[in-house]
Amino acid sequence: MNVLQNLTELYNHLPLDSTYKEVAKGILMNLEEASNATIYDIAEMTNSSRTTVWRMVQKMGYQNYSDFRYALKQAVGSYTYYNRMISQKRITEESDIFDIMKEQLKTADENFRKYLSVAEIAKLAELIAQKEKVYFYLSYQSSAIGALQQNLFFSGKETGACTLLPDMQENAELLNDKSMVFIMTIEHAEAQDMTTVFEALKKNNCEVFMVSCVESRYTKYVDHYLLREQPSTSVIADLMFFELYFWSLNEIYRYNYIDNK
Repeated sequence: MNVLQNLTELYNHLPLDSTYKEVAKGILMNLEEASNATIYDIAEMTNSSRTTVWRMVQKMGYQNYSDFRYALKQAVGSYTYYNRMISQKRITEESDIFDIMKEQLKTADENFRKYLSVAEIAKLAELIAQKEKVYFYLSYQSSAIGALQQNLFFSGKETGACTLLPDMQENAELLNDKSMVFIMTIEHAEAQDMTTVFEALKKNNCEVFMVSCVESRYTKYVDHYLLREQPSTSVIADLMFFELYFWSLNEIYRYNYIDNK
């Protein structure tokens, strides 16, 4: 994830009375000012302490404040390219956005029909049924994954979803050969390095499933690729395809291992 995703995920998951939540909120609501601020400036801006700011930065997986500030400055300075589902060049009026969305929905549907099969997803559901722990390391929250987790809990599996690097690192150390992890990475230069996560998973003999339709720099750590046959067409179509895949997996898992157990 990039720093803006990190901050947003942290903000959304912290309790309302958390001091870190107020720091994250203060930064997110004053991004340009924060991107040029020292740690003392951030503390003053958010009515907190330098120690609180530093601990929040650590929670997001940064080794020091300088790394965090550099990432924030890069993200704010290049926001034209961040958080964009559709290339700015393709939009000349509002109706273009709706037309492109319909086009991508059609692409996702075509890819779903062409590249997925009931047999493939049923086999994956069977592998899940054989494991004791099933975790998801994602760059964003997914409704399909949330639904699947409910069914995993119902069938006696330990499960969880991590979106922040330190949480992934901590969780990876607790898994074993009776565990499996689905990982979605963002292969951008500004994304945080997940090597330590993959190394911990392999050290503990955890089975790793990469959820990606593009080649990953972490390939040597991966046991299985999901969605690899599907060509990457656009961010929107890829996200839709991901959700369709895991909603299907969720329903097939429930059908075979809960409803017809």
